[in-house]
Amino acid sequence: MTTAIENGFNGAYFYLGEIAMVEEDYENAATNYEQYIQTTANIKSAVVYNQLGEAYLKLESYDQALTAFQNGIKLNDSTIMQPLKYNEIVALEHVGEFDKAYKKAKKYLKAYPDDEGMIKELEFLKTRQEDALTDNTK
Repeated sequence: MTTAIENGFNGAYFYLGEIAMVEEDYENAATNYEQYIQTTANIKSAVVYNQLGEAYLKLESYDQALTAFQNGIKLNDSTIMQPLKYNEIVALEHVGEFDKAYKKAKKYLKAYPDDEGMIKELEFLKTRQEDALTDNTK
């Protein structure tokens, strides 16, 4: 792969990231996805942003994960929008933005009503809303 990169095939960074993800080497995966994004600035890929965000979630770098997912969403690629939006909600939850996560989860379920995972996520986020209301009344 390094020969491919030396020969100008910067797409190899994406594949190195994919290999690192399979090997659960999330730091190396994130580095390679970032390299891919930087070296292929004229190629915008929502898939890469989703993969980058997932690597950052695994590294518990939740702010970076959220940024990656939001950058992917901005590209408006309908083929990857559902996982990007799902992951954005998960990242929002991890950074403590429960109100935003709850609102986005409700919107998400209007678009994807059969997503059992998000139905459960919304129930959890509802408890965070109730906890916030309880805390504010003390």
